[in-house]
Amino acid sequence: MTQPLISVVVFSRNAGATIGRTLESLCTPPWDRAEILVLDGGSTDGTLDIINRYRRAIAYVRSGRDDGPTDAINEGIQRARGDVISLLPADDWLEPGALPLVAEEFSQDESLDLLTGGARIVRAGEGEKLDVWAEYRDEAHLAFTLPNILRNPLTCARFIRKRIYSRLGGMDDSWTFPDKEFLVRAYFARIKSRVHTALVYNFRRHVGSATNSGRPETTIRMLEQNLRLCSRYLATPGLSAEDRMALLRLHAGSSARLALTRGMRGHLAEAGTTLAAAFRANPAWALDALAWYYVSAQEKYRNARSR
Repeated sequence: MTQPLISVVVFSRNAGATIGRTLESLCTPPWDRAEILVLDGGSTDGTLDIINRYRRAIAYVRSGRDDGPTDAINEGIQRARGDVISLLPADDWLEPGALPLVAEEFSQDESLDLLTGGARIVRAGEGEKLDVWAEYRDEAHLAFTLPNILRNPLTCARFIRKRIYSRLGGMDDSWTFPDKEFLVRAYFARIKSRVHTALVYNFRRHVGSATNSGRPETTIRMLEQNLRLCSRYLATPGLSAEDRMALLRLHAGSSARLALTRGMRGHLAEAGTTLAAAFRANPAWALDALAWYYVSAQEKYRNARSR
């Protein structure tokens, strides 16, 4: 069967230190079933000079002030000619052969909506030395289930048909981090998914990361979004026991961490309000928080042993 065209939407802003590796991963070796679109938010650090080195391989470039990554992603998806969309931040990169592998999987099944590939998270140390922090290469962690999405979205390791973005209306810019909400929305739309455990995607964890920097202000925004997400989808009619438990545990774990973070920053009243809201939402929230962090500890232990 004919392999689908894959549109890779690269989004960047002041990514001069990393975007070269991102684009190199798409161009070496060259592959004629890929369409590369670069949406840049008006970089001022030399990012455009690097983009221009790869200009012959790029189908579309836009640089200018926008409303952030969500705006860039939605524009890229709308402009994409491909049947399958790959999202790629300018901090990250794909493994050699990733796109042909993904195309082959989609070519085998026209009804397949989403494919998840193996992913790893790397940390940038001194001198840009990259250390593997976590790796997801098994069906249990990659499967498109609600517990997996809530704990580790692995958004850019999930390749999605453009028709799904069109059907669901793209990413919602009312969310600070809309990718998790979009995946939850896609999960409840009961799309067809599959896993391929080969490593395809590398996420670069660093202090400037929008989602995994470890900065307190970023952490607080993510936790607040988790609470909003859980509150919305706990109201879903016909929610299964497993999905309800996953949402309650994320809500409880996020409430506990948010209260602790606020308390440590001296915002004791806000911390108390957070705990009171957690109890109102779920009287057993403390037990669910323990369950959430027990699984987190197990995952950290597994990752540490694999390094």
